[in-house]
Amino acid sequence: MILEWYVGFHFGRWRNHLGKIYPFGWLGHVEIWGYTEDETWLFYDPQVSGTKVIVIHRHDDVIDQLAARHTICDLILRLPNDGAKPPFNLWLPMTCATVIAHMTGVGAFTPWGLQKRLLAKGAEVIHENPERRSRRQGRSLQGAAHFRT
Repeated sequence: MILEWYVGFHFGRWRNHLGKIYPFGWLGHVEIWGYTEDETWLFYDPQVSGTKVIVIHRHDDVIDQLAARHTICDLILRLPNDGAKPPFNLWLPMTCATVIAHMTGVGAFTPWGLQKRLLAKGAEVIHENPERRSRRQGRSLQGAAHFRT
């Protein structure tokens, strides 16, 4: 069983890394990772082109994956796994946000809806892209904690 979840948010972008218009990125993207009692890590990324699942135990490989997530995610939340059951079954259109909402026991359809519900559930902000932070409106999120390794 996963002891603690980390949820990484990629904020919406009009263009992909090649500079081409990318409709799938307009709403943003969400991925999730966490660890078990024996320090085995699960990285789960539901993408349009196919879900990516990485299960690793070696310390150096875990550190590389965590560093990559810290670099590419605009916002990372930490949430203890409380074993909560989702409020509905996954029969709705599945997006990255609905899948991850289901895994964390909340109901959400969009990345910003998921972010709002996880924060309301007590998730802690451990990373926020400073460039994005300056553009955000409303409350300022803070977080400087490091990943547990």
